[in-house]
This record gives sequence, structure tokens and C-alpha cells, in this order.
Amino acid sequence: MYGAVGVLMNDTAWLFADGPEEFPTNQVVPPVRIADGVVLEDCEVGPNVTLEPGATIRRSTVRSAIVGERACITDATVEHSLVGDDAVVEGGHHRGMVVAKDEAAPAR
Repeated sequence: MYGAVGVLMNDTAWLFADGPEEFPTNQVVPPVRIADGVVLEDCEVGPNVTLEPGATIRRSTVRSAIVGERACITDATVEHSLVGDDAVVEGGHHRGMVVAKDEAAPAR
């Protein structure tokens, strides 16, 4: 890789080192960072995803997203989004969204 972005990605590769082998019944596409206590059920996660402790993903697809602590995504597709701590996403296709515990809005 070239330039500052390439250096950043190479220097942070260790963040995404664990994950796929721990969830064999799901599709995990690196790079991902899966924290302790994450629940994955029948889902596709990655690339470019961070799942914080206690997050739950069920029957969903998550790509290019950060999912906060104890957040829950069910029967949904979430892409290029930030799902905050304790937020709940149920159903639908969410792209470019910022989801907080009690509200959701397009990212600006």
C-alpha cells in the first residue's frame, strides 16, 4: 500500500487479527475486529467492521461499520454506518446511518 492510508492500514492490522475462526457458522470477511462477548448468529460480517463487547448480530449483514457495546442488529443490512452503544436495529437496509440508542439519522 502507498501513502498515509497504506501506512495506517499496515500499522493497525493487528486490530483485526482475531475473529473468523471463532465463528465458523457465520461468514466473516476480514478485516474485522470482534471483541469478547459478541454474539453472531446466521450473519455476514465484514469487511471493515468493528464489533464492540456485547454486540449481537442475528440474521443480518454488516459491512464497513462500527457497532457499539451491547448494540443489537436483527434481520437487517447495515453498511457504512455507526451503530452506537445499546442501539437496536431491526429490519431494513441501513446505509450511511448513525444510529444512537433512541434515534437514527443519515450521516452528514
